[in-house]
Amino acid sequence: EEWTNVARKFWQKAGLADRITLRLGSEVDTLKTLIDERQQFDFVFIDANKEDYDAYYESCLRLVPPGALIAIDNTLREGRVADPSVTQLSVSAVRSAWDTVTVFRMLAISPHCSGSSPIVGAGTLNAETLRNPIAATPPMNSA
Repeated sequence: EEWTNVARKFWQKAGLADRITLRLGSEVDTLKTLIDERQQFDFVFIDANKEDYDAYYESCLRLVPPGALIAIDNTLREGRVADPSVTQLSVSAVRSAWDTVTVFRMLAISPHCSGSSPIVGAGTLNAETLRNPIAATPPMNSA
């Protein structure tokens, strides 16, 4: 509630309050609702519970048109992602997200994204959609 009130003040100050719909709840459930509503976004910024990055990425592929950008934050984790001795769950989950983006592209399972990662701070992995991701993406696991 406290952070929501702070955000609302800035939305108002920026003149965007009427263009923002706040949805509180589980990220995975919210993304599923957006998919069910057939919502579309030109830009998605993923910076949430690292353990669910794979699910967020796969869900977001269903929410973007060709030419959209999905940015995944904290993908380097100050270099810990490249260190196999680091087994912290949030780090291994980000490692898995890297694998998902890379493997999907390499195996042509999801050949609709190109990726880049500027090496700055915690890192941001950017995936630009190249074709219709909704049609190209296999169904998500319902588990």
